[in-house]
Amino acid sequence: MTTSIDRNNKHQGRAQCSEFWNIVQGLNWTGLEELRREKITLHKDIVALRKQARGFYMSIAASCVRNVEDINEIILYSQEVIEQDLRDFFKDKVKFIQRMKKKRNEIVVDTVPF
Repeated sequence: MTTSIDRNNKHQGRAQCSEFWNIVQGLNWTGLEELRREKITLHKDIVALRKQARGFYMSIAASCVRNVEDINEIILYSQEVIEQDLRDFFKDKVKFIQRMKKKRNEIVVDTVPF
């Protein structure tokens, strides 16, 4: 006579542990307690954000550069604008860091450490 498979796992107390698992459970784990496994999960589409930013800076550059066909001039102007904006905002370092942490939390979620 065969017994049916317990598909609901209601009888785990009757399960026999393997010798290997008993050894693993008996180990005294020491070492790097700060070590943790992380899987970064992105909650925003970075590619879409980059496309949006590219559109903004193309529009700004189009109104300010001399030659709209000169990619080097467009890139240089766009870099100057973003750098100046970020440096101006960084003058209030506390607010800047707080905003960056908030944005990071909106985009990236770490998994629970093991």
